Amino acid sequence: MDNDKKMNLDSISEEYEKLRAPKLKAAQAGRAIRWEFRDQYGQYGYPDEFAGMRIDGDKLHVYLTVLDDDTVSKYRDITGEYFDAVVLEKVEYSLKELDALKEGAVDLLRKDLPVVTWYSDVDTNRIVVEMLEPEYEDARRVMNTLANTRSFASNFSVGK
Repeated sequence: MDNDKKMNLDSISEEYEKLRAPKLKAAQAGRAIRWEFRDQYGQYGYPDEFAGMRIDGDKLHVYLTVLDDDTVSKYRDITGEYFDAVVLEKVEYSLKELDALKEGAVDLLRKDLPVVTWYSDVDTNRIVVEMLEPEYEDARRVMNTLANTRSFASNFSVGK
């Protein structure tokens, strides 16, 4: 390999490391949390207060329904040296609550609307239901019914 190509590859590697390094601590914190959950709750389990997590820039955002001193200590202990890359944020619904609401809502919606996919959005702490274009009035009627059902306390809206 000639020197120009080697220098180019070296500079690409250096640039890659500059981009990767800030996210690395956040990724390692996330890995520590996932491993702890797996050890404590099984392959796909997690604690009741957990509402999800995501990396944004050089920070791991961990969404929790409880944010007291014990919970902060728990996540500090889990993430150890990577805790400075963690942002703990309080949200209204846990992932378990969102998943339970999601299944109930989707069961009701699928009776009258062309539901295509659904998921719990950890960033907004809401349920997202995507559907083929239903008649607007049908969608509004069904969503109003959901919004007035006590077990579905979240805000529902239908865009046009």
